[in-house]
Formats: sequence, C-alpha cells, structure tokens
Amino acid sequence: MKVTDCKIIEDIIPLCKEGICSDESKALVEEHIRECTICRKLYEEMPEENTESILNVPKESEVFLKVNKKMKRSKLKIILLSLVIFVILGTLGWLTYGQIIHDYRSFDTIIQSIETKRMVNKLIDGDISGYIDSLSFGGFYNVSRDIAFHVEDLRENARQEMEKVYDKFLKDADIEKIKVYSVYGPTISTKEGYMSNVVNNVTVRFTNQSELHLDYTKNFDGLYICIRADYVENEEYKENELSHLLENMSGDDFMSLGMAQLLFRKITTEYPALKNGSQFMMSTWFVPEVQESVDNAMRNFYSNGYTFSNVVISQPFYDEEKKMRYYCAYFESDCDDGHVMMKAKLYYSFYGLLQPEPDDISVFADGDCQELIDAVKGFFG
Repeated sequence: MKVTDCKIIEDIIPLCKEGICSDESKALVEEHIRECTICRKLYEEMPEENTESILNVPKESEVFLKVNKKMKRSKLKIILLSLVIFVILGTLGWLTYGQIIHDYRSFDTIIQSIETKRMVNKLIDGDISGYIDSLSFGGFYNVSRDIAFHVEDLRENARQEMEKVYDKFLKDADIEKIKVYSVYGPTISTKEGYMSNVVNNVTVRFTNQSELHLDYTKNFDGLYICIRADYVENEEYKENELSHLLENMSGDDFMSLGMAQLLFRKITTEYPALKNGSQFMMSTWFVPEVQESVDNAMRNFYSNGYTFSNVVISQPFYDEEKKMRYYCAYFESDCDDGHVMMKAKLYYSFYGLLQPEPDDISVFADGDCQELIDAVKGFFG
C-alpha cells in the first residue's frame, strides 16, 4: 500500500531517521521519498537536533523504575529512622526502669562506671592527687568532729603513702586493660543521708596476666570509697601492699557497713571451731604483718574456754600527735568469781588495725578473777 499523504510522512520522518519507529513505518518512508522530492529533501536536511528532544524522552518503564527506586529508598529511610527511635526510646525506658527499681542497668550505673574508670585511670597514670581527691574520707556513718576536722590531714597522709606504693607497684607496670562493671548492691542508708548502693567492680589486668580487683561505691558526699581490693596472681589471691592500701585508704573500713560491731558480737557467742584451718575472721582486720600472731592469740583465748559477754566499739577518733585514727573497744567477760572489762585503743593505719600496745589496754576487774584478767589482756596477743 502506497502512502502519498506527505503530512503523515513528515510526522514519521523524525522517528524513522532516529531508528525508533517500526520496520513497516520505515519502509513506507523510504518508498515515499524515492518518489517525493519535497519529503526526500526534508529527510536529508533535517538536523539531528530536531529529534533530540524526542530521543531523550524516557520510556514509560524507565520512568516507573526510577519512581519505584525513590519510593524504596524513602521507605528504607523511614524504617531505619523508626528503628533508631525505637532503640533510643527502648534504652531510655530500660534505664529509667532500672533507676526506679535499682536493678541491673540504670543512669546511675552508667555514670558511675564512667567516673570510676576515670578515677582508676588517674591512679594508673600516676595522677595520685587526682585519685586521692576522688576518694571520700568521711566514713560510711556519722563521723566524730575530730575526724572531720582532720580529713585533709588524712588526705595528705594517704597521698604520701600512695606515692610510695605507686613507685613500687604501678610506675613501671604494663597494663593490658581496665574493665568496669557496675551493679546494684544492698540499699544503704546513713545518718548523713542516702549513699549510693551501686557497686562498681573494676578489674585491672596486667600484661603478666596478674589482676587487681577493686570495688568502689559512692559515699553520701559524692566521693568514692574502695570497699574491696584484691591482688590475684595465677588465679590465687596474694598479699599485696598495694591492695591493702587501696582498700583501707578512704572511709573507715573497720567500721564499714557496721560489720565490725556485728562481727565482735558474733564471735562472743558463735566462735567457730575453724576445722578447715582458715584464719580467724577478726584477725583479718589487722595489718598483714601481725595477722598471724593476733589470730593465734584469739584462738588461744577461745580454746581455753573464755568468751566475751558484750562488746562495744566507739566511732573513730583522731590522735593529733600520732596523726592516726583509732577506736575505743570495750570487752566484757565473766567468770564464777567476778567480772572483767577491757578497754582497748585500736589504732587504724592505711593498711589495717595495729596490734595494741600494752599502754593502749586498760583492764578493770570486780572480784577474784586473775586468770580471766590475764586471758583478756592477751586477747590481741
């Protein structure tokens, strides 16, 4: 079939020239321009620019593909944003719940983990003053005035002791890592107010595989107390001057959480046979070098049938001359013929209780009970 209508051919020429028409349409155009000089001239002279806009028009499938990709990207962004918001809100809710019920993770545990790690890093890096200034020297309970007046003296003494021990144990030590894990412990209420019951467990691992285990809790004054320090070597606990100093440096470890009063009373009525040969609990409050002798003396006192009917321990006091804290402990014991009371002044260093000197012990007796008097005098060795 011949197509002689030039108007139709003129419409088809641009498509034919660019190869975007069907083969049948192209054959019609070629047949027509062989006979029609006007259309042939139009075909030959038509510049490429005239069809550029036609050629650049995207196919319908391509348009839908681009729209589909954009929609998918938008959906992905919305999903990711929703997940981020969900995680943030979930984390905040979880921490808030932990803050309310004091369980596992909370804002307190996170904040104290950060503070504790910074504090321990100061110690490791040799910033002794910074570490000491982070510690509380107020004790867990209401502190007597003479202790409160000398807190700065205690800080200075602690700083001097720590500098000596640092040079010996930490100055050239190679630290592999410091790990902090904070959890809630028992609720603690003091006369001074609420004290945080978050316990911050710190593990300082050395490259020789030994470890220093530390537990810190925040006191009512906002500063920290080290309530436990253990040095572990080859998975065994070792006596270590550094761990003793860290544990006994701040607060009043002997009086911590009221355990001393409870312990003294417990041993008066429930003295254990200690068949496993473990050290007598009371003696572990003393400095390491006298623990064995104190332990033997206490064992001897109870194994000879003596006991105490009552024990009272004072709050800590401060000896300005010796620049040391001390406690007044009162022990009462009875025999068939009388009653004995011993007053012992127990001095407390940064490494534990000191074995009392003879001048630090006073014994008062009512009745004929010389053997009991001698036994009571020898209770601490």
